[in-house]
Amino acid sequence: MDRCGANDKRALARCNFCGSVEGLRCYPTDILGVDWYGCEDCVALIRDEDWNNLIDRILAAFAAVLPIPKDEQVVFRRELENQLKAFNPFCPHPV
Repeated sequence: MDRCGANDKRALARCNFCGSVEGLRCYPTDILGVDWYGCEDCVALIRDEDWNNLIDRILAAFAAVLPIPKDEQVVFRRELENQLKAFNPFCPHPV
């Protein structure tokens, strides 16, 4: 069994990007105990390195739960860009 299924965490997991539980897959990293979960749509954007559309998807999912004031949207987007830059080399891209 792969690391992701070792503790059957999938039942409690959501996409680490949009929060979806549909079509969820676990992706192990090179760091023991650090795995990430992605839905089919977000994984496709990551695979294509379509960071702008991934950020749009993240923002839409977040705003559906907690609206983002217009004057904070630029700052929020910039923070997501920084987090994805850090994520990109840290994690192997899905195939």
